[in-house]
Amino acid sequence: MGRRGAEESLELYMPRGYTGIITDALKSIVGDITVDAAGLVSLRAGGLRDASKRVLASLKSLKADRVLVVADEERAAGNIEGFRNWLERMANFVAYINEDYTELGSEASLIVLTSDALAAKIYEVVGNKVSWALMWSLPRNASEDLISQIGLQCKVARELGISSEEANEILWRLAGGNPRALGLIWEKGIKKWLEVEVIDGIRRFARDLPKGQRGKALEEISASLDKVDDMGWLDPSVRNIMLKHNIIIYIVGADKISEIAGEPWIGREYAYQLPAYYYALKIMARKRSMDISPEEVIKEAKG
Repeated sequence: MGRRGAEESLELYMPRGYTGIITDALKSIVGDITVDAAGLVSLRAGGLRDASKRVLASLKSLKADRVLVVADEERAAGNIEGFRNWLERMANFVAYINEDYTELGSEASLIVLTSDALAAKIYEVVGNKVSWALMWSLPRNASEDLISQIGLQCKVARELGISSEEANEILWRLAGGNPRALGLIWEKGIKKWLEVEVIDGIRRFARDLPKGQRGKALEEISASLDKVDDMGWLDPSVRNIMLKHNIIIYIVGADKISEIAGEPWIGREYAYQLPAYYYALKIMARKRSMDISPEEVIKEAKG
């Protein structure tokens, strides 16, 4: 389940024999409920967090073999305390349900999917109650397979006037296997993507810094660019705002679902969400200005 403005969406997969009880448990909710042939129940409505607990309680009474609750695109959105409280309550509830399931050799599990880097800040608080997994980018071979399937390297090659092989390399050095970034590059073109998503993204981060701190922050970031883990020594207010804007992510304490390559934008504790941020910041630090162009970022990434 995840926020979509004032609405939320919930998807549960259960064997078809359980779809009746799921829809019955949700009858009190105003919203559209659909069940496909495979037994996937989808709906949109308000108050789904409470509704999901009622669904789980109903499934518990039926002794379902396995229950998997997926909270999709949950975001802290700056309210770490609120996110932590909800996650802890939900994890406690699923753990309570699981006590009965384990006696039957079954299991109830909670998976929370989020692209909000701030969520990592609560790892120490709820880490023993939630399984943490890190999957923010595809490994290089999978990324190249995706690029080939959609013909993105050809599109970028035409835009930049380079070969397909060079386009593949540039896409890796700028998007780093991030599927969302690859989709936006397909939609906008690589130069427009760099301008709107990367360069303007860094400018939005800078505007969020305390007044008068922009120059100092750029100097500190510049000093850490050759060793990404030095970001741990950044002024905490700067680091937290970089996390808030998803420019960097915290990668400690999570199981690595996807392969994490040894690249200059990836450290042991921190990594840039997109390598394009790393290269753009390098240019900004060298020029001591945030007035840079997509062409400069591409040139920097080429080396």
